[in-house]
Amino acid sequence: MNKLVCFLGVTFFAGWALGQAPQAGEEASRPLDFPKGNLAWTVTVDRSSHHQPSPPPGVTPPPKQRQVIKIEIIRVDDLRHDVAHMSDGSTEEYWWSAKVNVVLSKLHGSQQIVSARSHYMADARFDENTFSWANDSTFKGIKPLAGKKCRHYQGEIPFVYDEKKKVQAWSEDKTGQPVAYEDSGDVFYFTFSRDVPTTPLVMPADFQREMDRCVANFAPARRSTPIPR
Repeated sequence: MNKLVCFLGVTFFAGWALGQAPQAGEEASRPLDFPKGNLAWTVTVDRSSHHQPSPPPGVTPPPKQRQVIKIEIIRVDDLRHDVAHMSDGSTEEYWWSAKVNVVLSKLHGSQQIVSARSHYMADARFDENTFSWANDSTFKGIKPLAGKKCRHYQGEIPFVYDEKKKVQAWSEDKTGQPVAYEDSGDVFYFTFSRDVPTTPLVMPADFQREMDRCVANFAPARRSTPIPR
């Protein structure tokens, strides 16, 4: 009798499991998974939550602040190139090197190239590092966004000193690819290109000279040969 009960129980569980499996053409939901390797993607910024009301009659409105509205990013091997499009029509250029953990930038109206360690540019990375906090412990459930069935995450990340700020993220339920990231009311929408780069990136000469200088400065000092005693 016990054997029969066990057999029926196993049979029922197997039938239930098969019934819960994804149907043909469907995919099981996936955790957030930023695409790996060579990649091209665009980040579009929505700041509508910061809309300022019109000033009273006779009051001159303050000048509009120059802000990033879109970033076009290409990553090939250890090198990455960003072009940030600004609200006044200008652009800014960034080159990232994963090999030496350095980012170089040339801001609008300047010919000077500024270098910094990549971890100081955490707010501008918009890659897998941006979503490192989005995991099972911060998953809040399914929440549609931009016409897609998304997995919704809410968490906190370090801000200033011991302070933290609240952030949100959405990823496409079937593919796991990021859809959006929200920080302080600004929403950053991610679009991944089908045209994956196949050729190496080449930095302009002025950027390459600065990168070579950084590599030389950050390289570990050579140890002198010890004098035999």
